[in-house]
Amino acid sequence: MDPLWMIAFLVSVLLWSSKTFVFYFKTCLYFVLMMCLAVIVIPVCILKNRGRNVENMRVIRFLVRHVKFILGLRYEVKGLENLQVDGPYVIVSNHQSSLDVLVGLACWLGGTVFINRKRTDDAKSAMAEAARTMLKDQVPIVPVVFSSYSSFYLPKEKLFKCGTVKLTILPAIGTKGMTSDGVSELSQKCYELMHSVFTEISKPANHKVHSD
Repeated sequence: MDPLWMIAFLVSVLLWSSKTFVFYFKTCLYFVLMMCLAVIVIPVCILKNRGRNVENMRVIRFLVRHVKFILGLRYEVKGLENLQVDGPYVIVSNHQSSLDVLVGLACWLGGTVFINRKRTDDAKSAMAEAARTMLKDQVPIVPVVFSSYSSFYLPKEKLFKCGTVKLTILPAIGTKGMTSDGVSELSQKCYELMHSVFTEISKPANHKVHSD
């Protein structure tokens, strides 16, 4: 038997029979794909829009949109109507992943504000930075919340299966009339709202709330 066919056969068997192999295979595939895409995205964004610009997100979206199908992921989106805001606005999202530096730089070139949901102080600090920018330009904040990956991705348990990411787009938070004195209140409001939604949409599908 041809060596390539033998390798393909063994990989197929392991993908069907070994959860651990699936984890490492999909993780490696993910990093290879994202690194390759980042190598393309970064110079294109720099040359096309001369550095950090929200327009770069069009390039990033075009190149990475198909990765979810390769990894067996799907998205459930709620609140798309909340993006229908008159004038400019800024999206603040909790989205986190273990991307490499190159991928992080690609997103940074798209104007991404990074927030680590596992570190409360960092999250609040990022919220405050966003709030100061919003108040300065008097534009609204549109919070976007991604659910936890724990239902399909658990590194400690070597689990990486097909799954669903829930995405909720919240109503815009207006900033007109606010001053710099309102930064703390605005960032706290945004953080608490997003944290509450994150907790809710990250509950297991079979989670039931019992009431007296």
